[in-house]
Amino acid sequence: MAAAPYQQILQQLLNKASLFANPDNAANIILIRPDDFFRYRAGEIEGDAETRLMDELLVALSTCVVRNPVPHFLGVCPSPSESAGEGSFSERLLEGARAIRGIEVIAPDEWMRYPVEIIHDLTADELGHVPYTDAFFAAMGTLLFRRWLRMAHGGIKVIVLDCDNTLWRGILGEDGVDGVELDPGHLALHRFMVARQQADILLCLCSKNDQAIVDRFFETHGDSILRSEHIVARKIDWRSKSQNIAELAEELNLGLDSFVFMDDNPLEVEEVRAVLPQVLSLRLPHDPAVSRYDQRDLHGDPATCRDPRRSGFLRSRWHLPASDSPHLPDSRPFGRHPRSDRFPA
Repeated sequence: MAAAPYQQILQQLLNKASLFANPDNAANIILIRPDDFFRYRAGEIEGDAETRLMDELLVALSTCVVRNPVPHFLGVCPSPSESAGEGSFSERLLEGARAIRGIEVIAPDEWMRYPVEIIHDLTADELGHVPYTDAFFAAMGTLLFRRWLRMAHGGIKVIVLDCDNTLWRGILGEDGVDGVELDPGHLALHRFMVARQQADILLCLCSKNDQAIVDRFFETHGDSILRSEHIVARKIDWRSKSQNIAELAEELNLGLDSFVFMDDNPLEVEEVRAVLPQVLSLRLPHDPAVSRYDQRDLHGDPATCRDPRRSGFLRSRWHLPASDSPHLPDSRPFGRHPRSDRFPA
């Protein structure tokens, strides 16, 4: 990672020999805080001057993207108190940047998805133009990395879910369908997964369990928001989860780097990470933190979603008896998502 010179945004975007011009960059990240354009002015920037500044920024961004077609991120960062002029400036900049192909835009409110108690460091800002607390800088870095990861992997297409102590609290084989609990955190996860399914992300189950009792849960549990019709495929057996996920990838005809695996058991998560490093494997935190996943992770890239016919077709196969369809049919007519070798898995 390399940082461009201080207060040199336009110069770096336009200079053919700048850091932003390096074709080996994994990404170019441009962070702008409107407050810095207004910092030393007694009033608002006059209309003509603001228009010229906006035009210069957008032309420079377009020039940089065309010259060096690596992923570009433009983040408009929050100010301690936003004046009307700053708000208008932010809105115009975001609108203009969204029209530039190849730029991923992050609006000020998107940085707030992480629960940081204190965002601004007014003292450090006054002394050295370091505007935020360490915690907020960490949140910004995390969000940027997740956005880059999503872009590099072409978007999430499949979420594979464990069952016991992931979709509910308890163990079906010991507690029975009526004995497991769906508390607010797990119900929040259910709602989020249904929303992902409605956005054409495929949902699968992978659990070391008895298939009959898992089926009975989804058919009979009155409080479950996630239902059988939301699931496109399942691997309910006692084999390793890495083996089952690899088979799901083959059956769905999708690359492993478009898969996310979620489990409460750290051993299962580490096993999949070791055998299938292409898969994004996440350990589900204990409730109530489980509900925070809907704010931070598992959002597919709308530009890379599959044909919705594929989701409906595969969901319909879920209801066939196992003896009739031990494997999903060849779905190559829908096309395999090519894995980019430009980025690390």
